[in-house]
Amino acid sequence: MSRLPLRHIAALFVVLWAGAALRWTNVGKLPPGLYRDEAFYGIDATHLLAGDLSVFFVANNGREALFIYALAPSIAVLGRTPEALRWTASLFGVLTLAAVYAAGRAMFSPRLGLLAAAVIAVTFWHLALSRTAFRAITLPPALAVTMAAWFLARRAHDPLRRYRWAALAGGAFGLTFYTYAAAPLIVPLMLPLVVRESRHDWRVGMSFGAAALAVLFPFGAWTLRHAPLLLTRPTQVSILSEGDAAPWLALAENALRALGMFFVAGDTIWRHNLPGRPVFDPALAIGFVLGLYVAARRGTTASRALLAWLALFLLPTLLAVDAPHFLRAVGALPAAGLLAALGLDALRQSTTDALIQRRLAPHHAAALGWVVALVPLLFGGVKTFRDYFGDYVHRPLTAYWFEAQEVVLGHTINHALEQQQRVLLDRRLMSDSPTLRFIAPAADYVGDMGLYFEFPMRAERGVLLVDPNHDWTALRNALPSPAQLSLTLGPMAQNDRDPEPRRAFVAVSFAPAPARAASWRLGNAVELLEANLAQDASDAHTSIVTLAWRARQPVVDDLAVFVHALQDGRLIAQADSTPGQGYLPTYFWRPGDVIRDRYVLRLPASASSVTIAVGMYRRADLQRLPVFTAQGELQGDSVIIPTR
Repeated sequence: MSRLPLRHIAALFVVLWAGAALRWTNVGKLPPGLYRDEAFYGIDATHLLAGDLSVFFVANNGREALFIYALAPSIAVLGRTPEALRWTASLFGVLTLAAVYAAGRAMFSPRLGLLAAAVIAVTFWHLALSRTAFRAITLPPALAVTMAAWFLARRAHDPLRRYRWAALAGGAFGLTFYTYAAAPLIVPLMLPLVVRESRHDWRVGMSFGAAALAVLFPFGAWTLRHAPLLLTRPTQVSILSEGDAAPWLALAENALRALGMFFVAGDTIWRHNLPGRPVFDPALAIGFVLGLYVAARRGTTASRALLAWLALFLLPTLLAVDAPHFLRAVGALPAAGLLAALGLDALRQSTTDALIQRRLAPHHAAALGWVVALVPLLFGGVKTFRDYFGDYVHRPLTAYWFEAQEVVLGHTINHALEQQQRVLLDRRLMSDSPTLRFIAPAADYVGDMGLYFEFPMRAERGVLLVDPNHDWTALRNALPSPAQLSLTLGPMAQNDRDPEPRRAFVAVSFAPAPARAASWRLGNAVELLEANLAQDASDAHTSIVTLAWRARQPVVDDLAVFVHALQDGRLIAQADSTPGQGYLPTYFWRPGDVIRDRYVLRLPASASSVTIAVGMYRRADLQRLPVFTAQGELQGDSVIIPTR
C-alpha cells in the first residue's frame, strides 16, 4: 500500500476532528432526556456488570450484545447517567467515520475514502444517531470494517497478508451479528464476494470462514436454543404481519418512501430525525444520484458490491411499518455516504477535465475541481450544524420524545438522597419507566395499597414527587404532620397518547414546620406568617413575592391567592392563583402545615411608588377573606407591602 502524502493525512485529521467535535459537544445533555430504549440498554449493562454474561438480552423485544458490552465500562466510570450511555454511542460514531474512510480507500481510492468520511461526518442522520444511545450505531462500523478488510484482502499481493486481511474480514463479519437486528443481511452481501474469490484461492475463503465461525460460535449456539426470540421485533413491525389484503401495494409505497428518504422526505420520528428532513441536502443529493449512476456504469466488483450494500440494507425499512425508518435502514448509511462521495469525486474529475480542455493550467483546474467537490460538503456541514444544534435539540417535542422529564425526575431523586433527605414517589411515576430505574435505582416499594414508593432513607426533610394529572390528595398522608411545604414544578411532557403537553410531575418539599407567631390572620382558618418582596436579579422590572401561609384548622373552602401591584390605588399587575402554583389547593392543607409560596409580578417600566396587596378570596363567590392583625384588629381585606 503506497504511502499517503502529508496533505491527505492532514485532511483526514480535519475530517475526523470535525466529526468528533460535532458528536462530542454536550453529548449526554443534547438532545435532552434519555428514551426508554436507551435506558434499557443501560439496565442490561448494569446486569452485565453484575455478572450476566449473555450474548443476547431478551428484555424489551430483545437486544444484541455488542453495544451493551461497550456500555458496561462507561457506566462503571461515569455512573448511571445519560452521559455514560451517549458517550459510548458517540465513540462508535467517530469509529464509523474512520471505518468508512477505510472502506472507501480499500474499495476505490484514498481520495474517495476521505470524501466518504466527510460526507458521513456532516450527515444529520449519522450525527443524530451518534448522540443517542441506540445499539443501531454499532452496525455501520462493523459493516464498513468488514468491507474494508475484504477488499484489502483482494488487493494484497503477499499471500500471508491476504489471508490475514481475509481473517479480519471474517471476524468483523461475525461481530456484525452482535450489533443490530438487520445484521444477517450481510450474508447475501458477502457470500458472492467470498465464493468468487475462493475460486481463485480457496485459502482466502477458509481464512474468512474460520474467523467468522469462531466469532459467531457463541451467538450461533444461543440462537439454536432461542431462535424465535430473534424474530420477535421484526415480526411485530413487518408489513407482511399487518394482515393487509394488498401487501404488494404497501411494499411499493414503502419502496418509494425508502428511495425518497435520501432527497425528498426522511424519517418523521423525532427521536431519529428532524421530522421529514431528507438524508442529504440538495447539493449532496446531487452527488448521491450521480454516485448511483457512476457505480452502475462502472460495473466493477467494488461498484456492484456498493450498490448491493445499499439495496440489501434498505430492506429492513422497506419491509416494515413507518417507512422510512432511519434506525432500521442504518446499515445502508455507509453505502449512501460512499455513493455520495463517488458522485462528488466524479463531479470533481469532470470539472477538472473540462477546465483543462479550456486551456486552464492543470494545477488551477485541479484546485477548482476540488472546490466544486468541497462546496457541497461545507454547505451540508453548516446546514447540519444549524439544523441540529440551532433547531432540533431545542424543540420542545425533542425533549418530549426523549422523555426528558424522566431524567429530571431521576436527578431530583438522586439530589435529595445526596442531601440525606427522604423521598416519597407516586407509584404512577415509577411504573413503566426504565429511565427512572436506570438513573435512580434505589426505589424500595412500601406503602398502603401501593400508594407510593419510599426510599429507604428516614429523615425529617424530604420531597414528595407526584403525578399532578391525577388526584393525589391521599398521598398527603405519607407526609409528616405538621410540615412546612413548598412546591417546585417539574417539566412538561407529552407522549403518543397525550393530545397536548402535560405537567410531568410536581415536587412537594417538606421540612419541620417552624414554630413562630403569625403576622396576620385571614378569616378563621388561615394565617400569613410572612410576606417578602425581592427584585429579580436578571430583570429590574420583575418582582418576586414569597409568602408563608399556615392552616390554623381544616380549610373547607377552595381559596385563591391574589398578589396585586398597585400604583395610586390602580391595579398595574397581578398574579392570582391557587397556592403552590396551582397544585397545593387549600383543601389539601392540614392543621399546622406551613405553605411557602412564590409569585412573580412583571411591573411596567414606568411604575413608581408601587405597593403590593396580598390576600385570599373564595373561588365560589369571589369574596375576599377579612384580614386581622396579630392583635386581632380588622385590617381590611388585604396585606399591603410597600415596594418603590
